[in-house]
Amino acid sequence: FFLQAEDGIRDLVRSRGLGDVYKRQVNAVVHHLSIEKFVLVGHSMGGYAALAFASLFIKSLAGLVLFHSTPNPDTDEKRVHREQEVHLVEQGKKEQIVRLSVPKGFANDSLDKFSHWVDYAMSIGMRTPDAGIAACLRGMSERNDSNALLASINVPTMLIFGSKDNHIALPVAQAIAERYPQHESVFLEGSGHMGFFEEEEVAKRTLLDFNARAFRGTFVL
Repeated sequence: FFLQAEDGIRDLVRSRGLGDVYKRQVNAVVHHLSIEKFVLVGHSMGGYAALAFASLFIKSLAGLVLFHSTPNPDTDEKRVHREQEVHLVEQGKKEQIVRLSVPKGFANDSLDKFSHWVDYAMSIGMRTPDAGIAACLRGMSERNDSNALLASINVPTMLIFGSKDNHIALPVAQAIAERYPQHESVFLEGSGHMGFFEEEEVAKRTLLDFNARAFRGTFVL
């Protein structure tokens, strides 16, 4: 919804980084709602925003969840791919990107089962203004390495991965989990990059349990 708002798009286009925009937007909402402590869950690109928020406002967090997201920067190959996508968007070929990229968000063997969610995600992509998509692609391409930040976070943190994720290969996810034993890692065995659709009940229980433990202070950090 943020990307469909004109002021949100202007912020992204003019900003020095995607994370800078989102952390300010999230903090504005937190202040508006007078929330003192909360668990922040960031999915995919939202995980980059969540890490950016944590870099400045860690005292506001009772916990942090990166859901199908990583602290790693883009590889050179991925940066080239994103620039190609930006070029297509600027040529008015957004639909081509949406139709190719959205299905990759789901595990290859579950596309038929979740075809209604694939269609729903495509409809969101098609409604998103071209400028918003291009700005996000560039922002993701230019984001910094956040591994040092993730290592320094001292609030309860959970990393959720999909074992069938087409965007975060299983060996990459496993390496991240091993690198951060101080954080809790969960693998959704039947999920790609959309675990909240593909394994809805498991994802829901996992998040609610984490939230309860974060606020009870039962983590050993």
